[in-house]
Amino acid sequence: MKMGYRMYKFFAILLFVLLTSCIFKPTKVEFLSKDEIKENVTFVTELPTKVHLHDGSVIVFEEGFEATRDMVVGWGMKYNLTRNDISMVQRVLMDSVAFLEYYKKNIQGGPCLVSIPPVAVVSALTGAALFVAIFGSCPTIYSFDGEYYSLEAETFSYSVTERLESDDLDRLDFGEIINGKYMIKVTNEAFETHYINYLAIMTVDHPEDYEPFPTERRDIVLFGKESRILEAKSKAGDEVTELISSRDDHWYQSDSFVVKKLTGVVIRDWVDIKVHIPEGSQKMYVAFRLRNTLLNTILFYDVILRSQGIRALNWLGSKTSNIFYAWRLSKWYKKHFGLRIQLFDGDKFKEAAWIRDTGPISWRQVAVELPVPDGDTARLRFTFLPDNLVIDWIGVSFDQNNNHETRTVECDEIIDLNADRKCNYVDFIKKRDKQYLITYPGDSYNLKFKVDHLPEERRRTYFLKSRGFYIEWLRKEWLVQIQKDMGDVVFNLNDETIKKTAQLWIAKKHRFKKEFFESKNFGKGVNK
Repeated sequence: MKMGYRMYKFFAILLFVLLTSCIFKPTKVEFLSKDEIKENVTFVTELPTKVHLHDGSVIVFEEGFEATRDMVVGWGMKYNLTRNDISMVQRVLMDSVAFLEYYKKNIQGGPCLVSIPPVAVVSALTGAALFVAIFGSCPTIYSFDGEYYSLEAETFSYSVTERLESDDLDRLDFGEIINGKYMIKVTNEAFETHYINYLAIMTVDHPEDYEPFPTERRDIVLFGKESRILEAKSKAGDEVTELISSRDDHWYQSDSFVVKKLTGVVIRDWVDIKVHIPEGSQKMYVAFRLRNTLLNTILFYDVILRSQGIRALNWLGSKTSNIFYAWRLSKWYKKHFGLRIQLFDGDKFKEAAWIRDTGPISWRQVAVELPVPDGDTARLRFTFLPDNLVIDWIGVSFDQNNNHETRTVECDEIIDLNADRKCNYVDFIKKRDKQYLITYPGDSYNLKFKVDHLPEERRRTYFLKSRGFYIEWLRKEWLVQIQKDMGDVVFNLNDETIKKTAQLWIAKKHRFKKEFFESKNFGKGVNK
């Protein structure tokens, strides 16, 4: 009875497609017997899934599928490379599969919304350009100065499922006003599906001598005259003042011996600084320029997804949709990752703030507001998982000023750069709702924002406000038997996961960094 109902539903969907679009042409379907379907099944899911094949075609299993070692079995509709032909299929050999994509049926409105991949993506599917996109994460943002696009930000970097959807606020430093408009490019440079809920430009008008920074609360603080750091030392006792005192090509990164310790016991690295407190100070502002290393990529790709194999599909879908599990995951992640800021109270260091991780591609500039401790010297400690962060600059200011005005500017035009035409997608990103601009690997859009005139004797800085999440595509190599170098990796919310991540990071670090920097175009004005 159940199989009969699913057959009825399948044919009903197909009939609807045929009646509403004359471009689809059905082809003959070969069905399997019940015994064949049940034989050697190793994995079952009811999640809606798109199976991307090496030839660029896509099979949509709206009600999930069953998998054996050699094939994927279910009631699916196959779209060819150009999406102008559709046929029913009931099985596909695993050797033909390049990626599995869990998709949000309630957001995408059904299985018919299957994008046409650009030529570059089809090339990557066949392996010729795999590393061009393998290190991407979340929408990548570029600003336009009239001549060049410059890399600016990675938005909602760790919103890896719908349950973890979040807001973000990133500073934009390289864009210029062209014909009264500020323009950014939003790209999907990864094997992911991006669900962009909200995008807007925020202008901040402020005094010339102050620099605005976003905070973890997604508001703005003004950073004034910078105080000289008296001393900065690493956990190992090395003097690092020169490395973290300016925004340049020199930064602090954990020594290899600290990372080796992490393979046996979960520890933290840190940088301690001392700074003089000016008399009468009421607030202390600490600003950073930092980014993540690829250790986070190892955690997500190898330990979380690859170690689960094809079962990672259920992790991305049903497991992380559970509110209790999502809370435990977030709590575990915050415990180990990000940057913890501690103040010395005369007796011990006490936690005062936390800054989330960003991504490995672009530098993030962010600030926190802290109370001023007693005495004439402030001691601060910045702790983090060894080699998870690269810290380029730490600045401290006691100069308090709230004289700034903000204004949110909505997008008024979107251009699909692949099709070279305007799109009617503006309404999808205007509100934090259940409408999303959905992008696929290789998609690229120009967004234009009409801004007002800058008031006299003021300086203006631009920020990008965003909200959304993304779903990672499961690579073919993650679906097969775990490689020898993976050992007995199992993803659990415990210390063993951290230690195994460190082991894999040590083994892959140099190769990953080389491939990463060779595959990325970092844009004008941005240091590697």
